[in-house]
Amino acid sequence: MPIWDHSAISFRSCRGGEILAQQYNKNSIVISVLNDFLQISLAGPAVIGPNNRVDVKYSYHLLDNRWHTLQFKYEYGNLLLYIDREARIFANSTFNSQFLTNKDIGNEAAILILGNSFTGCLQDGPGLQFFNDSMTVQNAVFGPCPLSHNPCSDHDTPFRNQDYCSNDPCMGHGACISKPDRYECRCTARYSGNNCQKDDGPPCDRNPCSNGGTCYEDSRGDYQCLCSPNYTGKHCETEINVNPLCQVNPCQNGGACVVAPGTSAIECECAKGYAGTRCEVDKDDCASQPCQNNGKCVDRVNSFVCDCTGTGFTGPFCQTNVDECDENKPCHNLGRCFDTYGWFICQCLDGWGGELCDKPISCQTQQCLNGGTCQDKSIGFQCLCPPEYSGELCQQGPPPCPQCPIDSECVNGKCVCKPGTAGK
Repeated sequence: MPIWDHSAISFRSCRGGEILAQQYNKNSIVISVLNDFLQISLAGPAVIGPNNRVDVKYSYHLLDNRWHTLQFKYEYGNLLLYIDREARIFANSTFNSQFLTNKDIGNEAAILILGNSFTGCLQDGPGLQFFNDSMTVQNAVFGPCPLSHNPCSDHDTPFRNQDYCSNDPCMGHGACISKPDRYECRCTARYSGNNCQKDDGPPCDRNPCSNGGTCYEDSRGDYQCLCSPNYTGKHCETEINVNPLCQVNPCQNGGACVVAPGTSAIECECAKGYAGTRCEVDKDDCASQPCQNNGKCVDRVNSFVCDCTGTGFTGPFCQTNVDECDENKPCHNLGRCFDTYGWFICQCLDGWGGELCDKPISCQTQQCLNGGTCQDKSIGFQCLCPPEYSGELCQQGPPPCPQCPIDSECVNGKCVCKPGTAGK
């Protein structure tokens, strides 16, 4: 993974660890996500820094069991690090320039390790394709991320043995119960079938409420009966012997007035979704945080609605990833689209840049490295490199020297005698 090429990786975790490590000519780059920061460590003989090591830290809380994406992208003379969609300058000609001009730092790896000492889920992206012939897999499985959607504080163990409900097989129309060898859907009143896939129509059309009760359907396809005075029960089927103290019912929102035996104390038995001494409080159905992936929960009476706007997810709980690459074809100028959880990444052809590959790149916006000369083309640009450099941006220098004898020095990959000395 040359860090000046466009490369990306996504992750989801509560515990974090080392996401990526690569080594080239005894120089290494390690990307780790820790408690409250992201750390990029570069080390080796080519690195200029204390003990030949540089640690770059970014304060972010990324261990929240949500998907996050990291990108390296070189544009307009800057090597940018994107954390989700927020860009930071990682290097340019005046800042951390060694990460661009020294080919031994961040070059394409002889050894690349993904997910070492990392607990969580990873997704590949541009420049980092998980499936190739040279890949070796240990302690990893491929498929849907098996992490539950509980907050990280609820994760006593990072993974369940098998969460059969992770892909929402009940289609948001019922409660999914994960059992040791299968799942079970408990459908709401409107839906039926093994996966709650059959819509049987509005449950209130079946007139489930008796004795003048009023039926209300909630957002999940269940219903509630608001009973007439003197009746109670799920379907208002039970008549209440009215105590004279309850002739004028003080209970609100369909609550039933009762008097405790042997007393004159009035109590209210509240309908679902209400609480309080007189059933005056609408319970907060969003308190359990049912909406996933940053969806906004809107409280209703005995129900809730998840607003998934801007999250990149859809479904009753914002649980289903939207494939923007398939739906919207967002990348311009033949850019390749990579779908990520909650967003997408465009990998642009030469000559184009920007998030959507809609911005032309020329010598006015791009920069050649190591003394290269930029030359505009009909589409894009070309770097004319000094003899000892190569690569699209002249970023690849001469090969490293072997150990040079005393009284010689390394010049362009060769041992050259110092003035006043001779030899081979």
